[in-house]
Amino acid sequence: MNLATGMFAGKSLPRNARAVLRADDDFLSRKMDFVCGRIMGGDFRRAFIWNTICVLNVRHLTQGADTARYAALFDFPPDEERIPVNIRKLAQALLLPYETVRRQVLLLERDGLCVRVPGKGIFVPTRIFRHPDHVEGTKLVIAAVQRLIADLKRAGFDFSQIARSPRAGLADPTPIARAVVRLDAGYTLDVIAIIRAPHDDDPVEAVIFTAIATENTRHLSPADHAAADAPAPDALRRPVSVLAVATSLNIPYETLRRMFARMVRSGRLARVKDGFIVPQAAQRRIETDDVLRRRHARLVRFLADLQYTGMAMPA
Repeated sequence: MNLATGMFAGKSLPRNARAVLRADDDFLSRKMDFVCGRIMGGDFRRAFIWNTICVLNVRHLTQGADTARYAALFDFPPDEERIPVNIRKLAQALLLPYETVRRQVLLLERDGLCVRVPGKGIFVPTRIFRHPDHVEGTKLVIAAVQRLIADLKRAGFDFSQIARSPRAGLADPTPIARAVVRLDAGYTLDVIAIIRAPHDDDPVEAVIFTAIATENTRHLSPADHAAADAPAPDALRRPVSVLAVATSLNIPYETLRRMFARMVRSGRLARVKDGFIVPQAAQRRIETDDVLRRRHARLVRFLADLQYTGMAMPA
């Protein structure tokens, strides 16, 4: 994992930093339905572990000249190109207990979602990605990336920050679909690594918290409460129910009900008349300037990597 922790050290956040991050939070939340719900039956932790295995297996193909290899929608890296990952190193990358990861990996092996290479580790085999559900998922991710770029433009994101490559953006991203998905998977894991720290290092709670805050403020225009130091006041936040979030993320209701209750007790959520909100005070406490800077820096690098790969960007 390569977190952009120093790119914005000492620099002020852009004036519209919160509007930009709202667009990025929406992007993160919208992908959870497929990755967590449709593939992993609503088990986010299992999805998180599986997705990390996928990323580590092919991280040598996500940067530099190798980005162009196995880039097209149906151009899958063969098994021999996938580098197995040791479970202990996987647990270290995930910042999760070894036994937790080991048990989940055994279940993934049982279900055929990963394969063990004796003495080397585990990898997700190519046959998994050839399945029609995964091909459809790739198309959904591409559409989500395109929407993110459009949402960022509406939010006033400064695309001049991106180091331009001489490669022209493609009107149809099908020839680079798999490369984009690899970049997206790594980006998602890096974002989760940044946002989980204020949540007692729990990646599941971090994503759920982000999804709730996103739903609370989805109605705001890009110009509303756009600055880093101006999160929306509680009175403007639209409450969301447990059922609505469970349906949106495709996660079991009872799982979320318990998590909502825990976040209310910790002050991260507030129960109001029509549901739940992330209070302004909690958002200020959790989304510090340091977190926002790291998020913004990693977003800039993600967009630069996409543009280098051939994804069209606004001028």
